[in-house]
Amino acid sequence: MKKFGLLIVIGIILFMPKGVEAKEYSMYDEFVSVGNNNSHDFIVKPGDVLSNMNFYLFSGMLIYDPTNSLKESYDRDNNNIPEIYTIKSYEELTGLTVPDGKRALITLHVATSCAGNGWVSINYKLVDDNPKEVVYYNTYDAENNNPTSYYEEETDILLTDISRDGYKFLGWYTSPTFEENTRVTMISKDDPDVLELYAKWEKIEEVVDSNEDNIFTNPETDSTSYILIGILSIAILGTVLTIVYRIKKAGE
Repeated sequence: MKKFGLLIVIGIILFMPKGVEAKEYSMYDEFVSVGNNNSHDFIVKPGDVLSNMNFYLFSGMLIYDPTNSLKESYDRDNNNIPEIYTIKSYEELTGLTVPDGKRALITLHVATSCAGNGWVSINYKLVDDNPKEVVYYNTYDAENNNPTSYYEEETDILLTDISRDGYKFLGWYTSPTFEENTRVTMISKDDPDVLELYAKWEKIEEVVDSNEDNIFTNPETDSTSYILIGILSIAILGTVLTIVYRIKKAGE
């Protein structure tokens, strides 16, 4: 029983869902990329890490919940900016549960002033949980690791190729008749709620060695051809000599 229980525990560990891998964002790189008096936004997830927080250009960070209430603030004047900050989940930040039919969207806003000082704000927002669907056709026995769903505000998702024995993959198309103007290389955030993609294939023709079918194809490089030609020549010469001999004997 103990062994059986141990196997169950191991099975649970092996097959339990794996969490999304956390990303690390260097605030130094982000501020340098936007330049002075500029800003940009991008989506982050719980567990993502903001690093290089305490460098000299960084002035402060503000964190807002879905009601735009300020939950946390850090600034250089108070010397409370951490070196590394980990993005909290909606539940961790507010102590509340995400309502049914909703999900928490977390956006990081990076901005710099004319003087070059940098500010970060983390904005939590509850949005409708309406993922878009992606349906793939003509995949046959090929393993397809492309996403089957995504959210509209996500950045464009690059499509990966798939492979199939005996065939060459020619790309993804939005049309089953594969017009060239329907070929796509990424899933766009502006695509329809149900995106249908068709895999195009080309059969790989097997190359047959002509020497297997005709040993006389290249007698200059085929030793077997030399031997057979020699045997055939001897046989013909022998036949000719036999006929000549019989004719001569008949004449006597």
